[in-house]
Amino acid sequence: MPDMPRIGVVVIGRNEGDHLPIAIRSAIGDRVVGLYVDSGSTDGSLEVARRLGMPVHRLDPARPFSPARARREGVAELLTMHPDLEWLQFLDGDCELDRCWLDRAAAALEADGKIAIVCGRLAEAAPERSIYNKMSAWCCDMPTGEIRACGGIFMMRRSVYEEVGGFNAHLLTREESDLCARVRAAGHQVVRIDAPMAKHDSDLLHFRQWWARAVWGGYGDALGIYAQPRDPENHQRLRWYLIWICAMPALLLGGLLGMLISPWLAIAAIISVLAHGYLFARLTIARLRQGESFREATLFSALNFLRNFACGLG
Repeated sequence: MPDMPRIGVVVIGRNEGDHLPIAIRSAIGDRVVGLYVDSGSTDGSLEVARRLGMPVHRLDPARPFSPARARREGVAELLTMHPDLEWLQFLDGDCELDRCWLDRAAAALEADGKIAIVCGRLAEAAPERSIYNKMSAWCCDMPTGEIRACGGIFMMRRSVYEEVGGFNAHLLTREESDLCARVRAAGHQVVRIDAPMAKHDSDLLHFRQWWARAVWGGYGDALGIYAQPRDPENHQRLRWYLIWICAMPALLLGGLLGMLISPWLAIAAIISVLAHGYLFARLTIARLRQGESFREATLFSALNFLRNFACGLG
């Protein structure tokens, strides 16, 4: 009797084009079953998945599309077809799993029963295409060990997924942080191991694309803070917004306007400028210590400043 599949891979996407075949092929392996969940593609993605031998699930367009909904429905459909799965791997349609990742992730879960979610090193597929892709590559450089939350690519213990209720389908973004918070609240661990996990093609070639994604990220932060108001990470995120997006710009503007009343009120503007200068210098020095050129380090810091305001708009 052949071994039953132990790993189920849920691939989600919408109009992923040339990325989707790469993602699906990377999710095929021994004792692995997959499902592609489509969110209203018009580029033939469903046919691509079927041609590569992966079952498909089309989301009903009568309800809003979201990654959380796609992953939740994907897990339900996959477990209906394969009820004995032990591990659940989530993959976005614009990513490619490392060929050794599924085995390494399953081994990490088997070795430590406290671990519920495991992720690894995510790499930017084409950092040389634009400074925005390069910035995404910088942001992929995250510490290993026990972490508070992961991104959208990870492997999870099926039993814990069911224990905490899976993804919240009502969230439009930051659904992974919400899931990780509930996993940790239930006494389990989220861990990043020092192993290559996947490549991601951010495909950010223009400023407006990067700005729109940053705005959407800020909106996601707001949803996460609302969904998990007691989570320490959300407390830290809220403090950041209150200080650097609200208080410091207000102090700068108030100081500049206050100069019309009294020159002493310029102190408020000076304090704001010095605080921003300190933050800029700290970010730049950190990048220089990691081997970046002065130009790239300062550009990274500048984009981080702009990103803060984009996130604030979100």
